[in-house]
Amino acid sequence: MKSAIENLSSTRTKISFEVPFEELQPSIDAARKEIGQQITVPGFRKGKVPARIIEQRVGLPAIMERAINNGLDEFYRSALEEHSVVPLGSPDVDVTKVPGLVATDKSDLIFTIEVDVRPEIELPSLEGRKVAVELDEDDENVDEAADKLLDELRARFATLKTVERPAKDGDFVSIDLNARIGDDQIDAVEGVSFEIGSKNMLDGLDEALEGLSAGEETTFDSTLMGGARQGETATIKVKVQSVKERELPEVDEDFVELASEFSTVDELKEDLKVQAQRTIEYQIGYKARVAFVDALVEELDPQVPAAFLEDSVKRTLEQQHQHEHTPEQDEEVREAVAKSIRTSFVLDALTAEIGEQPQPAHISQYLEAMAASSGMNSQQFIQMLMQSNRVEDFMADAAKERAITLALRKAELVDAKGAKIELPSLFEEPEGVQLADGADEASEDEGAEEAVEAAEPAKKPARKKKADVEDEGASA
Repeated sequence: MKSAIENLSSTRTKISFEVPFEELQPSIDAARKEIGQQITVPGFRKGKVPARIIEQRVGLPAIMERAINNGLDEFYRSALEEHSVVPLGSPDVDVTKVPGLVATDKSDLIFTIEVDVRPEIELPSLEGRKVAVELDEDDENVDEAADKLLDELRARFATLKTVERPAKDGDFVSIDLNARIGDDQIDAVEGVSFEIGSKNMLDGLDEALEGLSAGEETTFDSTLMGGARQGETATIKVKVQSVKERELPEVDEDFVELASEFSTVDELKEDLKVQAQRTIEYQIGYKARVAFVDALVEELDPQVPAAFLEDSVKRTLEQQHQHEHTPEQDEEVREAVAKSIRTSFVLDALTAEIGEQPQPAHISQYLEAMAASSGMNSQQFIQMLMQSNRVEDFMADAAKERAITLALRKAELVDAKGAKIELPSLFEEPEGVQLADGADEASEDEGAEEAVEAAEPAKKPARKKKADVEDEGASA
């Protein structure tokens, strides 16, 4: 087979094919056999009909059409690999010459395929690149963050005390609740404990409860956020049975010994300050990643093929079950999807440029972070990945995360005033990373090893992986 490539634009490629008849012959034989299994001819058993009878019954054009359809995908994928093309979406096929329409015609099969492709991305120099990170007060006040951690620790050992006063934000109330839409009772509960300000039950409930004392009741309207009547407005009647306030324990040595491994208040506060500092660093690190990627995407602004974008928008709307939607919603989704695609293009280019695959310890660290953000432990997260067949995607994302980290190490982080931001945690490696001199800090993480082993059979270079995801094959 001969194939030649022509770039129609920065995101559109045309591949021309010439397939010798002898290379098409196996597909012709397979097509004839398939048809023979499907037709019934008196005097012959199914699957035993002679080739000449099949040709008489269905005609050579039908056989050649099936043969070409059967062989196109293999020819297409072979050309993609030969020319290192990473396709996006479904290709458009144009068959210009079909051989074998008469028994004596043994000429070449000639066809072309046009397909959208990723734009070529040339990354700017990453060395010393300035990354502006927008900080807020929470990113700069370690003492305040440590005090907040202390309050959270105290809250875990707090007690509830009944009070004879109107309820306020932060109180715990015991309530009876009844929800109706017209004459229909939607729900009714008694003696439910609820923290005012948590906003985790009904829209408007927190505001309705503030100012009520034990024995008092009120009525308000609320839009239901779930259930069979989701989106409808219900009338809610709520009565307060009791009001309790949370009493935090005093921060003394007794509390320290109860709530921590330390023996003095100063030791506990020093440890919380260290925790707060690390938390703030991770928050700044996250903001730095977002700022770095967003700035890179905005600077490079890679073009997204129109057809691929529209297909992606359509799939997104279907996944969101928005079959009926406004033009404004369409535009919002289109902008979000376009940005996501451009970001994917840039991160794939960055990962290829950095060229360093994450080690098992990096994958373990990323696994733990993603599991925690999903409210799972590592084993649960791994099971979710395997059940949803997303292990390979996870490995690709881990490689992108590693590339961003290494790129940020080359960059200069600054705040809004241009002052340099020091981020020591950015240069820390997890235990178990193979060091440059060959030393190995061993660590045990069975969850990460299982993730790596599960992904091992499917490992591919990051840029090639997308071909399998986005290429939907070719057919006439």
